[in-house]
Amino acid sequence: MNTLKGIILTLAATCSLSQAQQAGIPALIQGRNIPGGQYLITGVSGKNNFTAVQMRNGNAVGSPIGGRISDCTTFYISTPKSFAEAVDAFRAGKLQQAQQGFAKVKTAYKIVQSIPGNLSVRSALLEIDSAIRLKDWAAVKALAAALPNADLTPENKLHAQVAELLGNIADKQWDAIIENGNKILSSNKNNLTLTELGWLQYAMGRAYQGQLGDSPDLSNRDNVVKANAAIDAYSTTIAASHGSYMELPAEAMGRAAIILSLLPEAAAYIEKHGNNTPMESDKKKAPQAIKDAAALAYIYLNVVSPGSRNDKLNQLAQYYYNSLEKQKGAAAPAAAPAAEAKPADKPADKPADKPEAKK
Repeated sequence: MNTLKGIILTLAATCSLSQAQQAGIPALIQGRNIPGGQYLITGVSGKNNFTAVQMRNGNAVGSPIGGRISDCTTFYISTPKSFAEAVDAFRAGKLQQAQQGFAKVKTAYKIVQSIPGNLSVRSALLEIDSAIRLKDWAAVKALAAALPNADLTPENKLHAQVAELLGNIADKQWDAIIENGNKILSSNKNNLTLTELGWLQYAMGRAYQGQLGDSPDLSNRDNVVKANAAIDAYSTTIAASHGSYMELPAEAMGRAAIILSLLPEAAAYIEKHGNNTPMESDKKKAPQAIKDAAALAYIYLNVVSPGSRNDKLNQLAQYYYNSLEKQKGAAAPAAAPAAEAKPADKPADKPADKPEAKK
């Protein structure tokens, strides 16, 4: 018996999505008792059995045949151009366009959704990821609930669980997010990708912050514990998302800065200085919470989201103090003394306009 060498979803597509929708899923098939060539898959039963009709010069040839994927030496499912276009849009940050594109591919390739690595499930997951980056939590919740659980791999299921956590933000199910988030961390933390870990921690940060309410009393010890938990969760989001898409870590940065500014020692400092930029000596002596909040606000406004407007973050950024920068400035060599005057009958050497740059 021939063995299955692989199910490969190739981006070298030659068919249109409309063709796939109307007649079946284009594939290249070869195996025992199956004439090799181009086929349209018209049905799949379970993860192994399929029916298909052979195509020649764009026309169906003969009657549909049945077979098992495991008996095939070649079983390549062509990927439509529209999937590649949706991926390009996703990477370029054109998220609504990407979401719509993935939704179309998901529907068109539903016939093969039980085959491991299929385009329908891949598109469904990327459709959810687009909604996550758009922070459309209601859409995330609905799309995650609609996933075909029986056709998901263990990795897909873990990704779906993280998406469900984020979807619960829509209904402010803070307790459920914290409970289920901790369950995932205790059982599957090492199986999460860094992006998934960042997204999970973002959901938990939102939950802890949500439990605090809009005007939290941070003189209350229990509230301080929740505030610190939110800050820690947002900090993990920022760290885990390095090199990834920035929509959630950017918001985590802003939210962490604002929570830090509400801690009692930070609030007292802000009350003292208000919107006035403190003296450098005052910045240096500021509470650690203010230093951290100011650093996050400064990075958010100047690196992550330049040109954005946020009154609270603008205020916090005024308190930013870079001790390393100050030390560097203090260690700079002093200017060379002025050259000694020379007699008029003995012209001085031509002075340099600037000190020579260090190599």
